[in-house]
Amino acid sequence: MKKVLFCLQTMVLGGVETELITILSRFDKTEYDITLLLLYEQDKSVIEKIPEGVKIVNLDINRRYYCSGLLGLVKERLRRF
Repeated sequence: MKKVLFCLQTMVLGGVETELITILSRFDKTEYDITLLLLYEQDKSVIEKIPEGVKIVNLDINRRYYCSGLLGLVKERLRRF
């Protein structure tokens, strides 16, 4: 069985995500082990459209940290100490 990993920031209803769902539905699940890696989950209605058999790994990174860049992340971490 071949393993395939797709990595995305998040899943929202856009062109790239819609096309990815189409591509995922065309894979033969008996030949491919497919995993979708997300940095964070944003739109559950889009997640529900992902075909059965596709593993979803949600890193659940706080969007505020991710979108603010490295400097924002470091500042936030230093405030906690």
